[in-house]
Amino acid sequence: MNIDFIKPVEKTDLYVVQNGIGKVILFSNMLRELENKNNKKISIASPYPELFTLHPSVESSMFLEYIFVKKDLLENYFNDIIYFEPYISNYMKGSMHMLDVWRKFYGLSLDYEDDVEIFTDEPANNYYNEVMKNIKMPYIIIQLKGGTNRYNKEPRNDEMVQRNYINEYELIKEIHDAYPKYFIMIVKTKSDIYDERCNTLQRICTVEDESLQVIQELVNNCASFVGIDSCIQHMACNKNKQKPGIVLWNNITTPKQIGHSIHKNILSNTVDFVQVDPSFIVAELQSLL
Repeated sequence: MNIDFIKPVEKTDLYVVQNGIGKVILFSNMLRELENKNNKKISIASPYPELFTLHPSVESSMFLEYIFVKKDLLENYFNDIIYFEPYISNYMKGSMHMLDVWRKFYGLSLDYEDDVEIFTDEPANNYYNEVMKNIKMPYIIIQLKGGTNRYNKEPRNDEMVQRNYINEYELIKEIHDAYPKYFIMIVKTKSDIYDERCNTLQRICTVEDESLQVIQELVNNCASFVGIDSCIQHMACNKNKQKPGIVLWNNITTPKQIGHSIHKNILSNTVDFVQVDPSFIVAELQSLL
């Protein structure tokens, strides 16, 4: 639902959310409550408008850039433009979850479930069905790299890269060998580099640079996942389709700040990368399958 093509029936408040995919997905936790508070639907401006276009509480979902280059839209279709950045708030102290910080600012209850709510479309479902025709078995999603995004395809040398898991082949192979009744599905961008030896494993496939709708549908239907602090851990908390998995952390970010209660959160005692004994991860995964 793009504001250029589907005009809202009435003016709505426009909520702005910035930054990475996981953070934008997390915002969906509050959409129904924001609608109830406003007594009407809301609109969203974000880098990933496709995440909200099918949500019943959202009147219109537009690219964040439009609010800067198409200012006539703001006057014609929106009342208040509402923005709060949790990265510059008490969240920085490390003791509050991002949802708590957001909810406190927006005047929402702090007694809540930490799920998200993303709806997928028919093409995403068709993609999933085609995948299942090929692999014909349950699958475990792997996301051990997360240092790139859709707008910047160059590798990054900041805290995003520092959350990446190293020596990924050893972990992926151990999961592959320990669970022969499951396929391994690596979800990545083109710039996320995995050890080439992963491609030699018998039951493995790669989903690269697919749409967020497709990735969400794949997560909705996976057996479980093993990942770092990146978008998959949030997608796996989709309302009524939750898929508990394993999330690997170091001290760049913490589950207390941006994790989810349904997952097994494992801390790596490292700074510039994530590394956990593969055997320990495989053993922890057993209870989720």
